[in-house]
Formats: sequence, structure tokens, C-alpha cells
Amino acid sequence: MTTMAASDSTARSPSERRTPPDATAAIFGCRGSRLTPEECAFFAESKPWGFILFARNIETPTQVGDLVAELRETVGWRAPVLIDQEGGRVARLRGPHWREWPPAGAWTDAAESGAWSEEALCAALRLRSRVTSISSSESP
Repeated sequence: MTTMAASDSTARSPSERRTPPDATAAIFGCRGSRLTPEECAFFAESKPWGFILFARNIETPTQVGDLVAELRETVGWRAPVLIDQEGGRVARLRGPHWREWPPAGAWTDAAESGAWSEEALCAALRLRSRVTSISSSESP
């Protein structure tokens, strides 16, 4: 089920709308680093709420930016694009273009060893997530 605020349905252009009135409560991925004509048609028809990218979809910052624009163009709005980016082996954004992060286990090791307080660990994880988000959005 998709919910939206009344203000989201005002006369803004589709690319500015936060949640479209007819979005499907689904997040879809694609096969490669560019969309196929079949994927474009499927996404345009099904109108997912958002998209997710995996390693197979990611090459360079410019290519990712182009793919994100292409995905959003198919649905006609600024749909969220998610990337599974935990660090270590579960990292889709890798060097040399993006910062490399330690695996998630390093954070639990720090917590279990008492090296960091729970509050400090939570703050560090929030900061890491924010840095990843900012560095991902700054691609050309």
C-alpha cells in the first residue's frame, strides 16, 4: 500500500513529485549497467515505488548517475534508488571511485570488545551511512 500526503499530488512536474499517486508498493532491480527496452517498458507500466542496484549495475560514478536518471525517467518521477552497501564483501560501490568501508563485522567486534560505547557506535554508523549517501549523490 502506498501512502502520500495531499501536498504530493499538487501541480508539480512528475520529476519533482515525492510519491506518485499510482506507484506500486515494490522495489525492482535491473539486469545490467543500462536498461533494456523491455525493462523500460516494464518499469513504465508497473510504476514501482523505487529501485535497488547491485554490483552488476555499478561501474563508474557517471554510469551510475546515468542509470539512476534512466530508471527515474521510466517511471516519471524522482523514485528512490537503493544500494546494498554494508562494507567488506557486501559493497557495491568500490574503489577507486568510492570509499571502501570495513565489513559490518568490524562494527560488532568493536561493540562486543567494549572499545566503543553503544552511543558512540550508533553515532559512527549513522555518520558512515550519511557519508556513503553524500558521496554516492555527488557522482557526476
